[in-house]
Amino acid sequence: MEHYQQSFNKLFAKFTSSIAGIILTLLLFTTAVEAQCPSCSGITLGCPGGATCYSWNSVQLVVSITGGCDVTVCYCWREVHNFPFSGDVTFQSVITRIDSVAGCNNNITTADFVAQISAAVKADLIPLISTGNVPPCTGPVITWHSQMFLPACFKRIQISTSPNRWAFIPCHLNSYCVMSFDLCRGNNGAIETSNVTYTTQGTVDCDDAPTKVGDWLTDGTCYHPPCGM
Repeated sequence: MEHYQQSFNKLFAKFTSSIAGIILTLLLFTTAVEAQCPSCSGITLGCPGGATCYSWNSVQLVVSITGGCDVTVCYCWREVHNFPFSGDVTFQSVITRIDSVAGCNNNITTADFVAQISAAVKADLIPLISTGNVPPCTGPVITWHSQMFLPACFKRIQISTSPNRWAFIPCHLNSYCVMSFDLCRGNNGAIETSNVTYTTQGTVDCDDAPTKVGDWLTDGTCYHPPCGM
């Protein structure tokens, strides 16, 4: 009997050790890849006069940039009714943080980086919109729209050097590059976009960003990424 008890104790010890190792690995992995997404409550965009603004929703999205660079993008989105005109519906989204996860070298151009993240957020947001309610593209007037707000000034901070990981954090939420486009439902039921425009909202109070991501300083210097990619 004592022999069986000793064998059981050894097996139990190995089992608990394995479980502890798995849990520790999962914790370390989660810590390494999850961005510290800020609360949507920090967004300072007001509700337009005469419009009805619904609560912000927080989203965390993993994006693969050309060249094998994976980043986690934090953004918030909300519905705004009766904007820009009475009866219209506009979906607004704000990018609040970008964290590199793996494979991001210093040769990635800032323009490609911003363009691919903006496209990914746009593609991610569309399925969140109810396709049944979006008016058809054959209608006389497009009444559904979307606005994506990219903060005009970002700073890069170093998260770790081994592996090389960094984050882009908005310097403030007072000015934006705004990508606007219309939404309608095509004949196949899918949502289509059109009339894409780019505008700058607010005063840009930082210098233009370097050509390559690796040339961004990590000392708190704020840069203005390209608007209109």
